[in-house]
Amino acid sequence: MAYTPKELMAEIRRRMILKDVQMKELAALMDTTQQNMSNIFRNANPKYSTLLQICEVLNLDMVINFVDKKDDSE
Repeated sequence: MAYTPKELMAEIRRRMILKDVQMKELAALMDTTQQNMSNIFRNANPKYSTLLQICEVLNLDMVINFVDKKDDSE
């Protein structure tokens, strides 16, 4: 399944809700401000290292799978 950046951040937000983690708590766990975390989610364009850090503090694994695009020329 391919995610747009906005969908990716929405999925992380959904996981936060399931784990009952507020934005303020995530910010504290990441040693940043709530405003900075809100900006990351609003802009939906985090650095890869930020995604890894978010996953780490939420105890999530992020799996990236590269596959060849389907050849539609047939």
